[in-house]
Amino acid sequence: MIDTSGVNVLWPHQGQEQSEHTWLVTVGEPAGLPPPYLEDNALTRHLLSALFFMSLELSHRNHVNPRAEGFRSVAYVASDPSITACCTKVGDTHVVIVGVQWLFRLVGLCDRLRPALARRPRAGRPVADETPAPASEELTELLWGRTDIEAAEALAIAESWPEAGAESLGIQMDAWTVFYDLVRLVFMHEWAHALCGHVGLFQQELGVMRFHESSVDRASEGDFGQLGFPTSEVMQCLEMHADEFSVRANVGELLYGYDPAGRVAGPKTDLIDRMLLYNTACCVFTVIWALDELKLQGDEAPATAGTHPPVGLRYDRFRNFQRQFSASYNPQLVSAVDAFSFGFVDTLTDASGCFGGLAGWTPMLARTPAMKSHEAYEQYLMRIGPVLWEAIGEHAFRPTADPRADSDDDA
Repeated sequence: MIDTSGVNVLWPHQGQEQSEHTWLVTVGEPAGLPPPYLEDNALTRHLLSALFFMSLELSHRNHVNPRAEGFRSVAYVASDPSITACCTKVGDTHVVIVGVQWLFRLVGLCDRLRPALARRPRAGRPVADETPAPASEELTELLWGRTDIEAAEALAIAESWPEAGAESLGIQMDAWTVFYDLVRLVFMHEWAHALCGHVGLFQQELGVMRFHESSVDRASEGDFGQLGFPTSEVMQCLEMHADEFSVRANVGELLYGYDPAGRVAGPKTDLIDRMLLYNTACCVFTVIWALDELKLQGDEAPATAGTHPPVGLRYDRFRNFQRQFSASYNPQLVSAVDAFSFGFVDTLTDASGCFGGLAGWTPMLARTPAMKSHEAYEQYLMRIGPVLWEAIGEHAFRPTADPRADSDDDA
């Protein structure tokens, strides 16, 4: 039996040498999983740099379910161009899959953000260019997913970034940092669907094997299995749960743990700028999934009818969890990041109107009517909580170890 205990990633640069590849060939592919992308190039090396310690720490937490079964998982990049991001389960192994063509799209998105990022506010430093960010049709088309980035272009962009795995280069963070944050948000979001029991519940109640982030399989009229609540509302609750897991893990790492982008750009990190770049990734994350859902649902469907939360609510929750962590780290950090982020949403909107709706949900001194409206809808969804959490319980995994505490004791 091939051991898939913990959080295992099939790193393309190691290719067929890994036991994860053997598992995929002998178990995963016969079960219908798409083949992996195994090219060793600048993009996959940056992926390794962004995700290695995150996956290692998750694995060291020794997650178990109520039956005392350990968490087993494999994550990999798929060569299938139709794959965006999804989570499934084969036997007793959870599988997180992100498509390489979708990663190319993220690389292109980050590259098209460079003119806007050059105009971002900086603490104590003049903005390089104070003219409005030029509107980018390419950026808009990539956000909508109506155009593709070819492999050669994506790899050339990744080659232009700082060397993956480098340390303390004393450089400014830029578009490549947003890419690091995006892939960390995406992979942790998918791991959350597995660890929190969403995949098990999804398969048990709906009989759908893959938990796709963008798929017609998610859309379903009527109630979610035996829970007695509309499928769209249950799905939105699961997405909010995975978002919270991902945001807390990522912001906690940026402020208290290991920041791979900061390690490259260091040795010193401007935390205000660092959090602004992270918030930019949150903007991109929420907008691309909202637009994908809009394509599936149609223009006439209300925002609350989809299987992802409304874009404003999702972004508001991202920002609020970030603010909670920042406040515990340094209360002054909250006000500075809020002020800079509020202004920068306008700059992003200059680049693409797709970001225009986020300004009303970027916190400043007071909650706006739009925020209050979404908070009311959030409370409406929370009525599902007691039934949903009870149903998820048998599928969920909980950590039994804190690797940082162990390292402190060893020291």
